[in-house]
Amino acid sequence: MEWLGGLHVGILDGAMSALARLLRILAVRWLPRLGLLAFLAGNAAALFAAWSGNSRRKRDDYDAYAITPFELQTPYRKIRFRSDENPGLELSGWVFEQPESQKSQRLLVGFTGRRVAKDSLIGIGTGLWRAGHSVRVFDFRGRGESADGPQSIGHHEMADARAALAFVKREYPNKAIGIFGYSMGANMALRMPASDPENRAVLADSPFTDLNDL
Repeated sequence: MEWLGGLHVGILDGAMSALARLLRILAVRWLPRLGLLAFLAGNAAALFAAWSGNSRRKRDDYDAYAITPFELQTPYRKIRFRSDENPGLELSGWVFEQPESQKSQRLLVGFTGRRVAKDSLIGIGTGLWRAGHSVRVFDFRGRGESADGPQSIGHHEMADARAALAFVKREYPNKAIGIFGYSMGANMALRMPASDPENRAVLADSPFTDLNDL
């Protein structure tokens, strides 16, 4: 019966040798291809993320305001302004004004998060107005009532933020300005004081330090 045991061992050795040869063939022929596929898939994902983050977005139902200052019984007026950097791009905003606001030192400008409209700031905006501040909130490009333009996660929108602050400063020269914002708007608000000493205060809600945090 020893020959049966030897036969079993021989069959097993042959199977293992065949499996080893198959694995070598796969390693030589297919692993480079799999690596290439993984490389292409990774780059495709990166390109899609870059495209979706910087492309123009089709307007949808979220551009229609869910609520306006009228529903909160807050007096307001609409404003439209343009940027020196993008004179063809008109931006839209709301102003919650205090009586005799020309004498007020408390002027606040709100920055929204990414791809939302200015009604997302209506709660804190009207709250700050009721606390005695004059408040401006506005739509970034491609949102709400503002004109379309290339969108990103703060890069392109910085020109809109600078335009909003410049508009306020033309109305109220030499006045100290406070900035508030959340998410993308919070990051942009934190970057503003360094560029202009008239930006005296910042309220940043949920800023991110890395795009991987999003």
